[in-house]
Amino acid sequence: KFLTKGDKVKASIRFKGREMAHQKRAQETLLNLMNDCEELATCERKPNMEGRVMMMILAPNVETLKNADKIRKDNAAKSKGKKNKALAGLGLDDDDEEEEDEDEIAAQMDISDDEDDDEPETLIDYELDELSEDALNGKIVEVGNRIRSLKEEGLEKDKIAIHVDELLALKSRFQELTGKAWEAAVAK
Repeated sequence: KFLTKGDKVKASIRFKGREMAHQKRAQETLLNLMNDCEELATCERKPNMEGRVMMMILAPNVETLKNADKIRKDNAAKSKGKKNKALAGLGLDDDDEEEEDEDEIAAQMDISDDEDDDEPETLIDYELDELSEDALNGKIVEVGNRIRSLKEEGLEKDKIAIHVDELLALKSRFQELTGKAWEAAVAK
């Protein structure tokens, strides 16, 4: 996704405690990632250690960028006249349309996301910087209620963690915007 947009990708593995003894394994993991992405990217910086972190940087191939841009332009030309009607009819906004374009680009370029891993995807489908104080307040309440309901369902902590991270990001942004910590409204 990031490489097709023209962004560089930094992959890093942080070592804690005795994990420092397994640097070769981490290097193999990063090299496997590099091999998996070789049709999309070139390795700008090979895996190396900096303190307790091993990292590498991948930069997108020029050819990949050209293909992705061509597919984006083709998609934009096809949907330009229908976009407003379709978005209004489906209740979607421009961000949803961009995500669909990225998925289509990835599909057309034979790039598949491996859904095998247990890592949850990010739930944030909005820009934190663009939310007003009222919108932030509403999102904080919404995510808090979601976390409560997930806890009541008995979900494990690691499954709820992504929601907690989202809540913390929202509260942090609220504090940046208002200069004070978020407090729940008191019911009367």
